[in-house]
Amino acid sequence: MARRTTVVAFPGAHGQSLAGSLEQPPGDVSAYALFAHCFTCSKDSAATVRIARALAERGVAALRFDVTGLGESGGEFSQTNFTSTVEDLVSAADYLRGSHQALALPIGHSLGGAAAIAAVERIPEIQAVATIGAPADPWHVQHLLAPIRDRIASDCKAELSLGGPTFLIREQFLQDLAEQPQQRRIRELGCPLLVMHSPQDEVVGIGNASDIYKRALHPTSFVSLDGADHMLTRQDDAAYAAKILAQWASRYLDATRQPARLLAGAGGHATSDDVLRPPPTTAACAFRARSTPPRPARALSTGQPTGAPPLKPGTSADGDQHLTAQPETRSHIMTTTDPAALETDRNRIRAEHLRPAGRRPASSARGLHHTALLSSDVLTTVRFYQDILEFPLTELIENRDYPGSSHFFFDIGNGNLLAFFDFPGLDLGPYAEVLGGLHHVAISVDPQRWQHLVNKLKQNGIDHVIHSEVSVYFRDPDGARLELIADPLGEMYGHQVL
Repeated sequence: MARRTTVVAFPGAHGQSLAGSLEQPPGDVSAYALFAHCFTCSKDSAATVRIARALAERGVAALRFDVTGLGESGGEFSQTNFTSTVEDLVSAADYLRGSHQALALPIGHSLGGAAAIAAVERIPEIQAVATIGAPADPWHVQHLLAPIRDRIASDCKAELSLGGPTFLIREQFLQDLAEQPQQRRIRELGCPLLVMHSPQDEVVGIGNASDIYKRALHPTSFVSLDGADHMLTRQDDAAYAAKILAQWASRYLDATRQPARLLAGAGGHATSDDVLRPPPTTAACAFRARSTPPRPARALSTGQPTGAPPLKPGTSADGDQHLTAQPETRSHIMTTTDPAALETDRNRIRAEHLRPAGRRPASSARGLHHTALLSSDVLTTVRFYQDILEFPLTELIENRDYPGSSHFFFDIGNGNLLAFFDFPGLDLGPYAEVLGGLHHVAISVDPQRWQHLVNKLKQNGIDHVIHSEVSVYFRDPDGARLELIADPLGEMYGHQVL
């Protein structure tokens, strides 16, 4: 008796017809699997077909199907998003439950892997889940949209081509990506997880597999698909993945087995709360895509440089719209002042205490050892400061003053360090500028490197304001205000300050 492929169709969450192919074993069925294909792919992509059929040869029936608006399924792709993909997976599980047997093993490739993880909490019979080349966060896919982000921002939609058909992407697609609590889903997955990833994957980097593994609870397994590309285009790579997947799953795919709800420790460690994305804006087309996880959803000030006119929430100094700047929730009482009297006081203090360079005593200090800020999520902070700002991470140790807390450091040049603490489980509240608190941290960089970093801020959709052509102001993921200044150390805007 040979393996057989059956063409199926079933209704989606919104009534559209979803087209699928059910790969059935030559003999008895040990369990049913569901394959979620990659972004803009289809049920007939080479990796999807090969893995589904290889599983069937090993006794696992595998349903591969086209999500809404792709392949042979109905609906408009432009009306879909990550959430609708998850709903399609739930609809496919409903079909299997009603027509065959409850889904035991969802498998997801690339963005489909993130969707498979997201669907677990909505399909109670799942006994295990596997990902192949999956991003740790659905937000990762937005880097593919970099060529059309400006068009989406201005027109609320844009056409995207990834070397094949053209797809219409609407603003709501990005908004939906930004709202996904994927870190929580991974942490609370509650069933065995297999993470498969190629170290040579140039579309979704291997670091995503590490992030997933560290956040998930045991039993979590990792298998390296060494030498494979992202799409598993070589038949041997797909066959190897299927063989390992079937062997791993056999330990968990038992119709009499209760779905596992895990209590064991994590593969690396469970992280703190999700990096929350900004809520969808009510202003049309005001969304700006970001390639790093955006700051937590908390009230932040607009981040304009001192002396600049107040910015309206949602606008930058040059009038460009942006989403993340919001009004401060902490109000400050402003009293009437006398500028002339303040200038007199300033001159008096300068005359009494400021000495010429040649008459100043040597400083008692050797330098700034480190400045310590607060972080709500260690990984997000590392990605921001090391990957975007290019400040190398130099150490990550336990904070002796708070159980579970990390103390980590970045090299900002000249023997100086920028340090951070996180405090898991402690609600620190929103960032605020108060007496005794932080106004901003100014870091000097070479002029050419300054322009390079400004370009990276633009490329990553990070709101910023340029002042005097040598300073750029912006905020880190937790709202701390930063300045990169192209002036040398000891100089500022033509003034010798040291």
